[in-house]
Amino acid sequence: MENSKLNTLRVSVGDVRGARCPISKLKLIGNYSIQAIDGKSEYLNDLSQLRYFKEPIDTEDVNFHLGVIKIQDEAIIADTEKENTIADTEKESTVANTEKENTIADIENENTVANTEKENTVADTEEETEETARYQIHFLLKWVLENLDLIRAKDSNEIEHCLQPDFICTRGPIKTLLLTPFEKFNGWILCASKFKGTIYLNYYCSDDRIEQISNFTPEQTRNIEWGFTFEEYMLSDTPYRGDDFSARCDINGEFHCVFKSKLDKKTLLYSAEIDGIRSQQVVEDTVVGKNLELIELKTTPSNNCGPKGIKDPNKMLTWWAQCYLADVRTIICGCKHKNGDIKRIKEVKLHEFLYRIKDKQKRCLSFCNGFLDFIKNTVSEEHNKCLYKFTFDLNKKEITAEELDPNCNYAFLNPWYVKKVEDYFARKGNASCS
Repeated sequence: MENSKLNTLRVSVGDVRGARCPISKLKLIGNYSIQAIDGKSEYLNDLSQLRYFKEPIDTEDVNFHLGVIKIQDEAIIADTEKENTIADTEKESTVANTEKENTIADIENENTVANTEKENTVADTEEETEETARYQIHFLLKWVLENLDLIRAKDSNEIEHCLQPDFICTRGPIKTLLLTPFEKFNGWILCASKFKGTIYLNYYCSDDRIEQISNFTPEQTRNIEWGFTFEEYMLSDTPYRGDDFSARCDINGEFHCVFKSKLDKKTLLYSAEIDGIRSQQVVEDTVVGKNLELIELKTTPSNNCGPKGIKDPNKMLTWWAQCYLADVRTIICGCKHKNGDIKRIKEVKLHEFLYRIKDKQKRCLSFCNGFLDFIKNTVSEEHNKCLYKFTFDLNKKEITAEELDPNCNYAFLNPWYVKKVEDYFARKGNASCS
């Protein structure tokens, strides 16, 4: 893992080990919305896509029939990235398809224990390893441009980089790295570009993942749709507690929170789509500094909902990785029957099952920390000289690092972003950053 000029470099997953330190100094620093407007996804610096959790009075007695969601505008779905739906599989950075975290539902197959484990793991893996595969990082970059005063380094002339973060990305790449030591079904591709000392990461589908998506069954597709429907039942435009769930929320976009945190000595900045919040009051202007709770929505087979929470250890690890990075401590589970009926809502607290995955959790953090160090030591050239591609081979449990032409199909750091950052520091009089 020495810093070196490379064409190709390989490292075994088992050899990547960093300090087992937790994410620290996790802070919510911003938010933005992505809305479908005239068939295109648009960035909005507002709370227009913020949704509130509708709390049933009796969670043991609900009656939701998920059925099949009605998609009214396919163009919107084609252009809006919904974390965790299964859509377009292109590798190019211009992808703009929708993905919704949390709506990749659990795929039930009760023929054998082995099949059940595989289905559940695949379903949960899709929830965020696909997040940035079809999610354009340029929405996050727009937020960065609007908040350069907030995240610029205090003395850009004296330190290594112009912005505070060592890494900027969506949550997907970080979650992907956390889960890699225990990944059973999917390889991945991460690409890295260095600009003014900060490394930007973006996720792409591997070939085996693309093949898996193309072969999804009608049952898998149905479960995705059920996830959307569950969100429509459980979310509202305003705070609500009661028994009337006949009205379904119109969800035509995404709400994202932006977080800054530390992993060992590295500063991370990433965005994460948030399903909804629990709040007694309407939130105005921003979620930063407000008295509210971020919540996650899931559907899971009813036999996975036990008195003490969920039973499937594979789900525990995946749900932990997703929620941990966004300081989400509550998961609202719709306990789903095979016919799509939900009769019970289970509220799961993250801390309730962490003791069951303690050892795996430590290994996940060790690998993630170690591999981010590996990326930092490997990515030496600026974005206009080289793009770095990291490919995880599932069968070999090996990661290959390659140097690529900066203008290849994997390029994702938009020229408009580079120019505006340079212009910003030029106006500030920071010669080393302009």
